[in-house]
Amino acid sequence: NANILDQFIDGARFTYGDKVKVGVMVGKLTDDGAWSNVDGDFYAANVTTKVGMFDVSANYFKADDIGTYWSANGEKEIYNVNVAFDVAKDVRLAYEYMWGDKKYNDQVSKDGFVARVDYKGAGEEAGSYGIHAQWFDQPVNAVLTPTTDANTFSGTAGGYEGWNVGVDYTLAKNIQLCVNYYDTEAKIGSEDDEVLYSELYFFF
Repeated sequence: NANILDQFIDGARFTYGDKVKVGVMVGKLTDDGAWSNVDGDFYAANVTTKVGMFDVSANYFKADDIGTYWSANGEKEIYNVNVAFDVAKDVRLAYEYMWGDKKYNDQVSKDGFVARVDYKGAGEEAGSYGIHAQWFDQPVNAVLTPTTDANTFSGTAGGYEGWNVGVDYTLAKNIQLCVNYYDTEAKIGSEDDEVLYSELYFFF
């Protein structure tokens, strides 16, 4: 789950099940250069299933040393639930709720969320496209090392919140353009920022 953790891990993952899938991961976080002092043991577990029209998952993360950027002492436990479903043809809603086991930073809450709506989606056919929008509130207490193209500010900012809109468009077979606009602000202080991020993908 990249909204909570995006990190290289040396370890093993085990999965079991069909309609109800259970997964367990045990390993060690590694420093990939993006986050300083990231080290220590890591544990995760998740359950995914489908309940009627809803895709549902629950996750648990535990890091012994996530680095001082996201936690004063490096240790952290995060819980997370996700629900996604189609509300109409080509329209999909998703909501993700996350919370930490305690307040590592007393100035912000220990829970957060990411809500997203998608319309269609870019495929292999030239001219196909997808549009999405999302809103997020991610205090440091509710995440490990999340990934986003938005500005997440410094470790003293207490996390970030804001919104994003984006478009994916297939220019030609195996060539896709992705454009995203982010507007975020720090949870602590008055910092805010806007980012326009474009990517061009070539598939082989």
